[in-house]
Amino acid sequence: MGEDVPVIILTAYDWTEVEDEAREAGVTAFCSKPLLLSDLRNCLYSIIGTSKQRDALANAVGDDTPTG
Repeated sequence: MGEDVPVIILTAYDWTEVEDEAREAGVTAFCSKPLLLSDLRNCLYSIIGTSKQRDALANAVGDDTPTG
């Protein structure tokens, strides 16, 4: 994958012990289960950056219904 492709780890486990190694391997962000849509939205916000993209994402992912 290219550097412009974000990689997000979704896990139910504690990832803090492997965070540095994972980032060196190209991981962009981490999300933990149980995953609320607001958690996913915030994770994606941290990656995509611009307010216009955040507004579009907020409209697409709007509630706090647990997923997976």
